[in-house]
Amino acid sequence: MPTELERKGDFSKSYRNATTLYPLRDPTTGLAFPGNVIPSNRFDPNSAKLLTVFPLPNATNAAVTNFAYNYQIAGYQKLPVKNQALRLDYNRSEKARP
Repeated sequence: MPTELERKGDFSKSYRNATTLYPLRDPTTGLAFPGNVIPSNRFDPNSAKLLTVFPLPNATNAAVTNFAYNYQIAGYQKLPVKNQALRLDYNRSEKARP
């Protein structure tokens, strides 16, 4: 998930591993963005709005995640489900039968 800084274009703390930053290059020039920060005037307003759909990271301890992920969701368990149904057939009279 994009972090708070990444949503603002700041990738100066986005590491691939413990020592290597993700390199950000300007697609128009091929050069690295200064400080690994994308200027805000380069943002597409629709894409910036789309980022609000994603939740914020909740697994931020790099010692645990080893820079592989930053978001966890709860797992599920297969629990036996007891499903009961009750069916009654009732005939008021012989004439009321279908």
